Parts: sequence; structure tokens; C-alpha cells
Amino acid sequence: MAKWFGFLIVFVVVGSLAMAVGFTWKQAILLAIFATYVERGLGMTVAKPTHTFEPYYVRIVPNWSRILTDFTAVKNDEDWPKFLAWFGRTWNDLPADWYSVLRNDNDGVLVYRGGELGIRTAIDWTYEVKKNELWRIPSERVSHEGFPDTMYFFVKQNLDVIQLGLSISMDWWQTFSSHCPVPLETNNEHMFGLVKIVLAQLPIREFDLYWNEVDYKMENVDRTWKSVRESRRKHGWEEIIKENLDFPSAWLPIGIKNKYFDVQHGSLR
Repeated sequence: MAKWFGFLIVFVVVGSLAMAVGFTWKQAILLAIFATYVERGLGMTVAKPTHTFEPYYVRIVPNWSRILTDFTAVKNDEDWPKFLAWFGRTWNDLPADWYSVLRNDNDGVLVYRGGELGIRTAIDWTYEVKKNELWRIPSERVSHEGFPDTMYFFVKQNLDVIQLGLSISMDWWQTFSSHCPVPLETNNEHMFGLVKIVLAQLPIREFDLYWNEVDYKMENVDRTWKSVRESRRKHGWEEIIKENLDFPSAWLPIGIKNKYFDVQHGSLR
């Protein structure tokens, strides 16, 4: 309806102006019809895209030893037996999260998580770090005092960053947070009795590298890399330097790291 109203406006305005400058009413109508036809043609013209999107994968490798030492009650060698009893699993059971961004355009994001998680339309998920059923088995040998009742690892996009962190039982955090490093951000979830602590923020600009110009210009590629590196520094990431490689570096994933995470990403070839 709005489109036809726009055509009507063009017809009336052009016709009125034509008659005002001396055209006959027949000439004015013909000119107005022609102007409306041109307007319709311009409206149907599809702008050529300036960039193409290249699907990519991301692998997030948490430094679990550092994370769980900083955010549990493990502070010395004597605490490790308690920690292992609380933990109740091997390091290999903990997630090294990965996902593939298959489409990223004006319609949103399409992400493949793999396995039963399948296709999603948002970067937003959690993992249980501690198996809750272990807490139902009484242990007389080792006390779990000082460890959180609940802990989850989360990956969630928030505006122009992907937040990485832990959801921990609120009671534990209120008691022990003063003994932990200060996180980037905390958010209380009173309904679930949890507090979300953000340990790192991965800038979305990191993945500008997968938008390729239709009209390739080297200076624009350099500009993209510059903005990516500025975003890394802003959010506390550093590049992982690859040395003595047997393969060309273009075949290997790009790597960045901070205190708690290594992140690798590359094109889905």
C-alpha cells in the first residue's frame, strides 16, 4: 500500500509541475506516467552487494586449570583432594566449545553446533561444569565445604561481543567472591539462585575477516586487520604466534588468547 501511495505522489507532483510550466494536460499526464514508471524501475533495482560472507568455525578452549583454581576454594596443594572430589570428572570431560557460523547477514545469524544441538539462530548456550549427581553421594573422606553448589560455563552474544564465563551459585559467590579475581561483569539471576560472572569478551569484529569485498582492494584488507587488532587489544586478547610451521599459515586457524581462554577460528573450506 505504501509503495502505491509513493507512485501516486510522484504522478501528482510531476503532473502538477508539468502543467505549471506550460505543458498541456495530455503532455503532463504522459510525463507523469513516464516519471512513475521510472520510479517503479528504480525501486525494483537491487543494489549489488559490496561484500560476500565466508562461513567459518570457532573453537573456544578454556584454561580450566586456571579458571577452576581462581573460582573455587583451591588455593594451595592441600586443597586439591577436595577439589578433585568436588570436580568428580577428568579434564577431557570439560567442553572445548566450538561452533560454525554458516550465515551472518541482515536476516540474522545461523549457527551449527553439531550433534544433537544442531542448527541455532543465536550464539547462546551453557554447559554444566560440575555433575550435580555427585552431590547426592555422601562423602565421609573429603569435605566439599567451600565449593559452589552449582557451576555452568556459558557462551553468549551480547551486542558486539561474545561473553565467556561461569554461572555460579549465588550464596557461594556472596561468601567467596572477595577471594576471587574481579570479573569483567556480574549479573544476578535471582530466579535460579545464580550469578553470571563474565571472564572474557570476544569481540564480534574479530570475524570481520570473513567478509570479503567483491571489488578486492588491498588497502581495505589492511584497514580490516587494523580494526580487528584494535578490538583484540581493547578486550585484552593477544595473538598466538605460529612459528616453524610445516604448512602455509593461510591453511591454519587464526589464534588469540588471554588468561582464561584460547580461541581458534578459520574458514570452512
